[in-house]
Amino acid sequence: MAQQNRTTLKGYFNTGDTPTEAQFADLIDSFHNPSNDGAVQVQPSEGAFANGDKTKLDGIATGATANSDESIQDLVGAMLTGNTETRITVTYQDADGTIDFVVDNDLSNYDNTTSGFAVAATLASASVGDGAALVGYDNADSGLSATTVKAALDELDTDINDLGSMALEDTSSYTTSTNLPVNYYDAGDDKTAARPSVPTATRVLWANTEGLPPDNLGVNDTWDGYYAGSLLISDKTAAYSFVDADRGTIVRATSGTLTFTIDPNATTAWTAATGIPVSVGVVNDSGNNLTIQGGTGVSVNGASAGSVTVPDGGTGLLIRNSSDDWSYYGDAS
Repeated sequence: MAQQNRTTLKGYFNTGDTPTEAQFADLIDSFHNPSNDGAVQVQPSEGAFANGDKTKLDGIATGATANSDESIQDLVGAMLTGNTETRITVTYQDADGTIDFVVDNDLSNYDNTTSGFAVAATLASASVGDGAALVGYDNADSGLSATTVKAALDELDTDINDLGSMALEDTSSYTTSTNLPVNYYDAGDDKTAARPSVPTATRVLWANTEGLPPDNLGVNDTWDGYYAGSLLISDKTAAYSFVDADRGTIVRATSGTLTFTIDPNATTAWTAATGIPVSVGVVNDSGNNLTIQGGTGVSVNGASAGSVTVPDGGTGLLIRNSSDDWSYYGDAS
């Protein structure tokens, strides 16, 4: 009783044959019986998967399912870390699978000749005659229009020019070193009042104009919205914090090495007129450097709690862009 090939087995069952017990035994032994012979081992054909291949694929699938997110994060993180990064820092956070992008916000690091960014305001002035000034403004990131800045600078320029040529007292009569006639004019609490009928070469001292620059201010005129007939200058010999009453006036350091501070609006509130920025003129006649600094949360020239240094003999203008954001224009070292 042994395994036989199919031809032999077929010969046992020809028509009219009576197979013997031994022939039936050969037939049974020639077929696979899992109970005796175990599982069938199929020889794979070319290109087919064997059991070993399937085991390997199962292992790969299991590993990929468990680590796919982490693997992808690590791959992308490596691509974005340690490369050439200009004006931006990229950091892969493996702990939470995120990527941080931090852009350089220091505008001094940008070259405007190639970037096209507006990184600074440019102020220029040229003398155009006695008592007048031509001011040009290259608008950048200050948030103020050229017209607004020019109006504020014109006011300060006029006030500072008057320092050396006008008697600083409350009177309706003044004399000037340039022999320019002066006319005191009370506008009657009306900033739209017409300019008085005086010669063009006369300097009009406007007063009582609703606390705002008069609409018809002449090129040689002076606006004093707070004290009729006087140019308000506040001299300081010690550290000082600006207050609302300093609007439209000049605060002057006359001695010592002083610091002028701009406190937060929550501490020192400023009264702003519609369309007219809060501005304060600064003069340093102390013989030393003067520091102007922002208080807690107050930005000066874009820097939080920033500061500027005004040299001896320097003048400048502080303009409030928004609640706690100020810009300084003028002499600085």
